Amino acid sequence: MFAFYESDWFTVVLEIGFLLFIGYDAKRYFQTKKREYLLNIFLAVVFFFWALVPFYNKYYNDTRGRRLILGINPGRFGAGITGIPFTDPIRLEKECGIKNNFDKRPELSSDFVYRMIKQMGGPDHFYTHYYIGAVSPLGFIKDGKNFDYYDSKDLMHKLKPFIVKSLVDQIGLGINSRKCYCLGQGKNFEYLKYLNQEIKLFNEIVPLPHPRWVMQYRRKNLKQFLSETSSILSK
Repeated sequence: MFAFYESDWFTVVLEIGFLLFIGYDAKRYFQTKKREYLLNIFLAVVFFFWALVPFYNKYYNDTRGRRLILGINPGRFGAGITGIPFTDPIRLEKECGIKNNFDKRPELSSDFVYRMIKQMGGPDHFYTHYYIGAVSPLGFIKDGKNFDYYDSKDLMHKLKPFIVKSLVDQIGLGINSRKCYCLGQGKNFEYLKYLNQEIKLFNEIVPLPHPRWVMQYRRKNLKQFLSETSSILSK
């Protein structure tokens, strides 16, 4: 399975995601001896066989290129549970048809994204053309709440090599790098632009409203944001 150069789309996606999570937590465990990192490794293995394999096998088992959409980092009710960006356990089962025994707690961002996906033809059609990732594939929690990578300058500085490597790895999957869509028109967009000036991965980065921001602060205009976001992605 780990013969990277002979792998197809879905296998490479799984390899990179699995190895990144396992490698980071194994390194941190040996550095700190904290048991929480062993728990993270166990959960990564559970995610791998329970959600990641069925999802990426279903939607990415081919050699077609995709357009890249990048969020900020995994949230605790979405990818933090399922391992799949902007896909909470509810949408994983109801929209993607992948049964799971994860705690069925909704995530606002996942709600927006799957409304948008439905508007754009449904998961089968959408994932044929798009791959959703994150600027930082690692998620963070502080005081029981989501913590974004850019909320700490020290964290952002330490994560930079990891973020750059993960972006390069995602591009290596066969991503169309001419245009990247960034979820978040503020700090996430600014940091991605800054990185792109250094490593020049994309010809163009298109900012989009972040789903969580829309659902929390602009929900009365939800239909408008769904329509505008779908239109921009379809161009």
